Amino acid sequence: PEPIFVDTRAPLLGGYQQTEQGGLFVASVVLGAAVTPATVLGQLYNTLGEPVGTIMAERAGTLAGLAHIALLSPGDRMAYIG
Repeated sequence: PEPIFVDTRAPLLGGYQQTEQGGLFVASVVLGAAVTPATVLGQLYNTLGEPVGTIMAERAGTLAGLAHIALLSPGDRMAYIG
């Protein structure tokens, strides 16, 4: 059978961004957003709800994947920017 929909878009090339610090991640951007290295992706909070860090995009591109309200550990992949 023939596929009903053929996606003719070029693949989104990019890479994962990892967090250096752990905490509860709360995103401040949405999927599909154009980001630059100055874009704030979200905030990290400790278990008491106190802010412990801000995560900035490491590269420019399109935000194709993002951890939404996730408990992150150092080294976790938290975004895919293509």
